[in-house]
Amino acid sequence: MKPTTKIRFTEPQIALVMRAHPNCNLDHLSELSFEFDQAGKIIDCSGKIKQGGNIDHDYAGTRDLHPWAAVEE
Repeated sequence: MKPTTKIRFTEPQIALVMRAHPNCNLDHLSELSFEFDQAGKIIDCSGKIKQGGNIDHDYAGTRDLHPWAAVEE
């Protein structure tokens, strides 16, 4: 297995992005993670939806996030 780099954003980091980009689509996420291969290509994206968030909403904008999304308990 080749080494990868994973970057995880939690609510404070997501809130910072929301301040800079208030119309972005991250307001109902409590966590967002990206995994990159050695070339820097995204190979995985996952997130946790806050309680009360809509599991059927397209948070990624391209349907990339939805298959891995989990509702926060």
